Amino acid sequence: MQPLHGSDPLALGPFRLLARVGGGGMGEVYLGRDAFGAPAAVKVVRAEYSTDPEFRERFARETAVSARVRGPFVPLVLAAAPEAERPWMATAFVRGPSLGALVDRTGPLPENAAVLAARGIAHALAHVHAAGAVHRDLKPTNVLVSAHGPQVIDFGIARALEDAQLTRTGTMVGTPSFMSPEHGRGDPVTGASDVFALGGVLVHALTGTPPFGDGHPAHVLFRIARDRPRTGGVPPRLRALVEACLDKDPDQRPGADELLRALGGAPAPAEFAGPWAGSGAGAMVAATEREVEGLLRASDPPTAPPDGPVPGAPGPEGPEPAAQAPARRSRRLPVLAAGAALAVLGAGGGLVALSAARDDGGSAAAASGEEAPAEPDGASCDTAATVAAGFDADPDSGAANDPGYIGLFTLSPDASVLAVDDARGVSLYDWRADEQRIGFVPNPDGEGHLHLPAFSPDGCSMAYPTSAGARLYDLATGEFARPAGNRPATAAAFGPDGDRLVLGGEIADGGATVTVWDVRTEELVQRFHGLSEVAGVGLSPDGDRVWGAGNGQIMVWDAESGERLASMREDDARWHSVHLFADSTEILFVSGGVPVLHDYADGADLVEYPFDGEGEIVQVSVDPGAGRVYGALRVGEEPGGVRTWDLATGEEVAEEAESLVPHTTRAVEGIIAGHNRSRGVVELRDAETMEVIGTID
Repeated sequence: MQPLHGSDPLALGPFRLLARVGGGGMGEVYLGRDAFGAPAAVKVVRAEYSTDPEFRERFARETAVSARVRGPFVPLVLAAAPEAERPWMATAFVRGPSLGALVDRTGPLPENAAVLAARGIAHALAHVHAAGAVHRDLKPTNVLVSAHGPQVIDFGIARALEDAQLTRTGTMVGTPSFMSPEHGRGDPVTGASDVFALGGVLVHALTGTPPFGDGHPAHVLFRIARDRPRTGGVPPRLRALVEACLDKDPDQRPGADELLRALGGAPAPAEFAGPWAGSGAGAMVAATEREVEGLLRASDPPTAPPDGPVPGAPGPEGPEPAAQAPARRSRRLPVLAAGAALAVLGAGGGLVALSAARDDGGSAAAASGEEAPAEPDGASCDTAATVAAGFDADPDSGAANDPGYIGLFTLSPDASVLAVDDARGVSLYDWRADEQRIGFVPNPDGEGHLHLPAFSPDGCSMAYPTSAGARLYDLATGEFARPAGNRPATAAAFGPDGDRLVLGGEIADGGATVTVWDVRTEELVQRFHGLSEVAGVGLSPDGDRVWGAGNGQIMVWDAESGERLASMREDDARWHSVHLFADSTEILFVSGGVPVLHDYADGADLVEYPFDGEGEIVQVSVDPGAGRVYGALRVGEEPGGVRTWDLATGEEVAEEAESLVPHTTRAVEGIIAGHNRSRGVVELRDAETMEVIGTID
């Protein structure tokens, strides 16, 4: 990367520009960062296109198509401004070199690494073609190398540029060495042209040279139209497939889906940790990451201790946070999948998969066989017996039994108690007992907003966030403490050992804060800012990272230093469906009505969880121990069922529980709890078979 030139803009839209990445037919490419510190690749079109209204129209149309393409090997389109003085678009920044640069510097790839790359590219093309787009300029420099595999860039944009260039000069966009015969003739271009280019890219990756050589563009195009491809250096087992891709007749080439199957299917992100990293990509990716991190860190605004009392502290003389350690950046994300932490997504109800006895809390890759880190033991309390002994059920408060009052609920870590917040307070139910309602915790504010209660990992305590403050209850005695005083709290979660409590809350002068408290001493340990509101919070399994989410924004911080490690903006993301994984930068959330496993470091979607039919997923939950993702579907305003996918592959494995209301569906210890509106009850179902095993009415 190079420093900005004097003529370069300093910012475009919400992105501050930090360095030049490169340039090409489209224009300049910059490393940018958004207001929350997340990197982006910001691409500005050349000045001569800016005054062409037809180009602007095509650019707007093609970037809209590009924005609809989602996949693990396609960078996410973050924003585009075809109406700007110089049109631009921004995508997630890929921290790695191009495939062309990798081959130029380290030589041809080993066969297994090249095939992995081709599988990722074919998967990306299948998504591009399914969205109605054609890349038109696939080549090694338009394939970026990341730690999780290849990332195909600049699809869609080529068409807008080509149409404009044909109009102006009579020439076309495309790199002759990888251009299909029909493209070179000026014939209509379809997805078959991309498959031809992929064949050429694979030859280049395996041999270091294009299949029709280099040289003057006219000579190269002549050889493409007349000669056989040079595939002598391609391993024999791949040669027939490569030559099928390079067939002169587009109708004889395999489709992207067919090619993907022939190569071995869509690769899992974990596969790239072996031969891919060993191919030389690992060192180049690491070097790029260091460069990007250095530029991001250098652009961080100076920080100073905030004036005034700590938001959320017991009072003006409240304790200060622990001293900050030297700042560091980490590629490890917190997990919302160990013990009770997975059951405290926040307001709005939702479906939560939690398996305290078997949940390893590891990344999605661990579901494919990777060894995951050990986690603390599961719940140590029989929560139902503990509550029954420590609480008065207060039957006269009974609004929670009325289906119209069923709001938010969660299950205890041992799945014995259902806690339901109906805005008047939290009712505690032993769903297996004859007398089901065994406890009631009144809302200290009388009747206020719905906020999801949180059980501690051992099942012995419960935190209740309310507008009158958070209360931490000892379920054995019914006694409570107020670690954050009377400050309003909007979300709560325990740390993995139960010794830390994370709270989200509002600040009097606007904005929001996330605070971490010592459960034993009630002292403030750390505080974090940056979110406009907080609706969900959590701590990582080892307790060294904190996350907060709200208003379509997700942030991750270092629990000790307070450094912000990640910031994501996804307007359509559901805050109550955020799941982070241990020892990785993987994050799972709902976007566009579909669950997506995403890598925030590379900006790549790793796995999608699609479904057939209408509607949108409005809640999603993960059980890493079982390798399952559960999604609650809504069709219009009606419940559409609970869908289940394989965590590692995205394959749908079940479709049941059609009557459960999406926003009130939860799963713990292999049990799904959800509000059945038509029956007016909460149903408990076996998560594997979806059979009803109990009700609360």
